[in-house]
Amino acid sequence: MKMNKLLGWWGHKESTRLEMTSDFDFAPGIDSYRLSNPPALLVVCLIASLNEFLEADGRRLREKRFLLTGYLEYLLKHHFSEPSNTSKVTVDIVTPLKFAERGCQLSIRFSCPVHKVAEELRKRGMIFDIRKPDVMRLTPVPLYNSFYDVYRFVDTLRSVLDEPIND
Repeated sequence: MKMNKLLGWWGHKESTRLEMTSDFDFAPGIDSYRLSNPPALLVVCLIASLNEFLEADGRRLREKRFLLTGYLEYLLKHHFSEPSNTSKVTVDIVTPLKFAERGCQLSIRFSCPVHKVAEELRKRGMIFDIRKPDVMRLTPVPLYNSFYDVYRFVDTLRSVLDEPIND
């Protein structure tokens, strides 16, 4: 008797998990049998983070989320829209501009290959994610990101885009 293998998020190969393809890319070995439950040690960390959320005031977090994302939007528009843009690369915000529709995340698209920008930003310690084929998602999270973090990201992005980007 042949049994079908149950498929779950955690059984997908970590390096391709976020590509969101319709094909399941099995993790090697026993890891391919993992389903949707995180490992116990990760759950312990989750409990600790949930305690932090309980101590934080939800109203203040929502306000800071609005302010952080608004600050990110302002800096992106200020530095990468015409005529103030000193680099040759343009940055377009593709996330809905209504705050209620975007939460604390902005998706941006570049006039150059996103993978080259991502590579340079990662070398400089920046954290974000990519949605293929050409979108970078930025998420300043109010519980642990600061306004300085947002400023530092945009300043780093400016320095990356001021350099020649080749495919």
